Amino acid sequence: MQSKNPEGVTVGAYTPVDAPEWVSLINTIRTNPMSLEQFTEREALVEWPKPLARLVCRTGGGIVAIGQLNSSPYVPDCFARLDMVVSEKWRCRGIGSGLLDALEHEARRQELSGLYCEGAEHHRETVLWLLRRGFEIFRRRRESRLLLDKDNSSAQILHRLPATVVTVSFPDSQLGSEQLLQFIGARLQETPDLEGLPAWSSEQLHAIFLENPAAPKDWIVLAMAADQPVGVGVMQEQGNEAYIYFVGVDSHFRASSVGTAILSELVNRAKRRGFKAVNIDNMESNIAALRLTEKLGFMPIRKRIEFRKSL
Repeated sequence: MQSKNPEGVTVGAYTPVDAPEWVSLINTIRTNPMSLEQFTEREALVEWPKPLARLVCRTGGGIVAIGQLNSSPYVPDCFARLDMVVSEKWRCRGIGSGLLDALEHEARRQELSGLYCEGAEHHRETVLWLLRRGFEIFRRRRESRLLLDKDNSSAQILHRLPATVVTVSFPDSQLGSEQLLQFIGARLQETPDLEGLPAWSSEQLHAIFLENPAAPKDWIVLAMAADQPVGVGVMQEQGNEAYIYFVGVDSHFRASSVGTAILSELVNRAKRRGFKAVNIDNMESNIAALRLTEKLGFMPIRKRIEFRKSL
C-alpha cells in the first residue's frame, strides 16, 4: 500500500535495504540497543513470529517512522501486536497518525479483529494519543530490576527446597525437548497473563524456548522431583542484562519455595556470566509474583500499560 500524509511523507513497505535505519529507530526505544548484525541474525534464525505487516515512512532524507504488526501469543489469534516508532524530530506532525492509519488498513485487509500494543505509563503524551485513537487500557504491568553488582542473599534461599527436589539446567536434566515443551505449555496455561487464550502451538513453544538465539539452553532451569519436572524458569539475554521470561510451578509444589529457588538459580547464573542486572515483569494484579520478586531484592523501575483496540 502507498499513501501520503499531510507532511508529504510516503508510507510504504519495508525492504531489507531499510534494515540499518530500522534498527536505528528501534534502538531509540529499547532499553538495550541492538546491533545491525544482531537484528540480521535474528531475522534469519527466528521462524516465529514473522511480521504480518512492516511499513516505513520515508522522506527525501530517509526513514522517519517505522511500524509493524506481529502475531502474539498474549492476545487472541484475531488480534495483532502493534509496534511503532517515530523519529523524535518528526513527532507531532501527523506522521504517527498516518502510519497507524496504514497499519490499521492492513490489519483489516487481513481480516484481523483488533490491535494490541504497550506503552510506558510515564509517557503521558503517548498514552493520551493512543486513547484518542480508540485504544483502551486493558491492564498494567510492573517491570522490576535486580542489580547484580550488589550483594544479595538469593543463593541462600536454595536451602529451603524440599529434600526431594533439586534444580538443574535443562541440558543436565535428562528431559527430552518434547517433554520440556509439554511441561512449559501446561504451566503457561495456568498463568494469569494467558487466561482465556488458546494454548500455545508447538511451533510457538519451539521458537520461543528452544530456537531463540537470546535464550541459552543452560538458562532453562528445572526443578525436578523423582526425575519429573515440577517447576521451570527461562531467562533470556538483553544486551548486558538478563531478562527472566517465564517461571511456572506445578500446583502441588507452589507452597514449597520451588519458584523462589528457580528465580534464585537464574539470578546466580546471570551473575556468574557477568551480567550487570536481571529484569522481570509481572501484572500489577499478580500480587504473589510481585511479593516473590521483592523478597529476592528486585526493585520496581517502571510501569507499562497494555492497550487493545477493536477494528
